[in-house]
Amino acid sequence: MDGSPHVSKGSWFRFRYEECVDTPNDTRNALLVVATVITAVTFQSGVNPPGGVWQDDTNGHKAGTAIYASRNVAFHVFLTSNTLAISSSILVLMSLTYKFPFYLELLAAILGMLVTYASAVFAISPDESVRFGSVLGAVAVPFMFRKVKGKKKMYCSREVLASLEQLEGDRLHLFAPWFLQDKENRNSHCAAKTPYLRFKFIEYCFERDSLSLHRKG
Repeated sequence: MDGSPHVSKGSWFRFRYEECVDTPNDTRNALLVVATVITAVTFQSGVNPPGGVWQDDTNGHKAGTAIYASRNVAFHVFLTSNTLAISSSILVLMSLTYKFPFYLELLAAILGMLVTYASAVFAISPDESVRFGSVLGAVAVPFMFRKVKGKKKMYCSREVLASLEQLEGDRLHLFAPWFLQDKENRNSHCAAKTPYLRFKFIEYCFERDSLSLHRKG
């Protein structure tokens, strides 16, 4: 019997991600498919909003503006949520294809799509119906969230290095960031209950790997 938790057949989580089973390539492909579908759906929703657009300039509305915009609050919530969704999915696409062939061309295509989306949103929205500051804020939220997570990760790396009690540039000091890139190594490091034990764990692994390389040499 393996050590993985039992998940019943009727559970919603029976197809959940399993790090020991799902390969990075399979995981990336699945995320790319999901992000692509979300991007396509949200782009279409922004360009062609629910209810369509007015076809004439009568009764106080303008041709080409969204019929849904007559419900001010609901339309504003729709645009903000839709923009947050497309921005998040685009960030996933950019992250998963980073350093791929034709990455610059892909960025140009994404930029063109965002400009098209923004121009469509401005075109279909009556001036008084949308607070564009909040819509622009929805674009920035996923990128800001990712930046905050990146800073936290950098802070953890600096904290680990500070606990090594080694001069910067020493081999052990350089070994730690590379070693802790692996998730299993990070989990083992975090399982140590005191800074001293965490330091001894990295020191032991460093000496073990150095001895292994020496024997191979």
